[in-house]
Amino acid sequence: MTIKRDATAPTITASASPLPVNGWNNSDVTVSYTCIDNGPAGVDAVASDLRDDVLSASGTATGTCVDLAGNSDSASYSARIDKISPDFECTVPSDIWYGDNVTVNCTASDVGSGLTSNSDSSFALITDVGPDAETDAAQTGTKTLTDNAGNSVIVGPYTFKVDKKAPAVSCDAVDTNWHNANQSVVCTATDGGSGPASQSATLLTSVAADSETASAFTNSHEFNDGVGNKATAGPVGPFKIDMKAPAVTATPDRPADFGGWYNHALTITFVGIDGGSGVASCTSPVTFSGPDIATASVPGSCTDNVGNSASASYDFKYDATAPTMAPSVTPNPVNLNGAAVANANALDALSGLASSSCDPVNTSSIGPHSVTCYAADVAGNTNSRSVSYTVKYNWSGFFQPVDNNVLNIAKAGQAIPLKWRLTDANGTPVTNLASVTVTVTVVSFSCSSGTTTDLIEEYAAGASGLQNLGDGYYQFNWKTPTSYASSCKTMKLNLGEGVGMEHTALFQFKK
Repeated sequence: MTIKRDATAPTITASASPLPVNGWNNSDVTVSYTCIDNGPAGVDAVASDLRDDVLSASGTATGTCVDLAGNSDSASYSARIDKISPDFECTVPSDIWYGDNVTVNCTASDVGSGLTSNSDSSFALITDVGPDAETDAAQTGTKTLTDNAGNSVIVGPYTFKVDKKAPAVSCDAVDTNWHNANQSVVCTATDGGSGPASQSATLLTSVAADSETASAFTNSHEFNDGVGNKATAGPVGPFKIDMKAPAVTATPDRPADFGGWYNHALTITFVGIDGGSGVASCTSPVTFSGPDIATASVPGSCTDNVGNSASASYDFKYDATAPTMAPSVTPNPVNLNGAAVANANALDALSGLASSSCDPVNTSSIGPHSVTCYAADVAGNTNSRSVSYTVKYNWSGFFQPVDNNVLNIAKAGQAIPLKWRLTDANGTPVTNLASVTVTVTVVSFSCSSGTTTDLIEEYAAGASGLQNLGDGYYQFNWKTPTSYASSCKTMKLNLGEGVGMEHTALFQFKK
């Protein structure tokens, strides 16, 4: 009999699929066995356990190989299996508007194979909104977490509303016109992010009263959006503001004429100076020619181009009237070569009398004369007037046979001798009467009862011319006509002294 002997155990090997990564699998592991019999008996397939094992969790799979001689061998395969992705927890801020990029802080862990990188246990996801931008869909980045078994999870992105853009501001346009009041400007701010969507403010210039400037600016206003982004409106300008009236001067065409007074028409011109909008108009020149007044005032005004106006006046004293005069000569009439004084008798009711005078009174010749007087007032007005006076002889009356101041009774047709003596004021006889025309004028009058009478005792032989008897004595034989009979007459002897200076005698004529 043949005896078969096999004392060598078979060899079994275990292999896994898939192979682990970093010593870990993240899915089921299939363990397969391979058996080789090193002796002659061969593998006993029935007695051997060579079926594939599937590990769905960490553990060990064992296979057994038995040869037909009863020799056996076993092989095991241990697998660590982690099918769960890393765990994470993030703190997500509220769903509101933010003024800057938002950070989401996260923590991660893996209770199985562990995180591939320990630094992944804590991380942050951040939005990436650039400067001056705003969006309601700002996303953070993402983070991929991986464990040692190859399980991974993506964290993020998270969406937020981020507003890093200030409100957009627009303001009313600035005009180039001049204005007479402070100006307002409406500024509007719009915001496409955190809002408000629209807001407005009114800005004002602040030029003080009685001021003017071509560079007035408004105040400023700060607009804020919902997350604190700021935009400033203003100052807006320049505006041209003129709240100051022109400076007005009233100027005469000349200085006062005399003594601080004007004495004839003057013209006042009104001129304005304006450092803002400029002078638009002034009162036209005004000519003043009266009335006379010590407190004259001529007003005028100027207006600038935005309606501001101011007035000024020129105050002065005006007297265009010459002094009044009522000149006189005292005495009048005055005896030949006598003393007489002329007086201007000037008055001025407004500016006052400055001076008055008269020329000397000339009494060296007989007859009517005139003398001129002068007056000036404080305003420089002058006046002159002449006054008439009469130079006469020193007359002592008619000599006999003619009586003075009585009714002389004479025969009509007779020549009556008229006798008189002439001297000057100093008693000096006048001996040159031959150069003076002598006339006799006869005027009729009614004879009245009760009049003192005197009979003419002497008659001349006939009519004669003027007789110069010497030492100032003269005689003129007046031949009366017979027609004077039964009438009364006034005889006037004109010695050339002037009208009204005749020497008279009263006569009643008989047949």
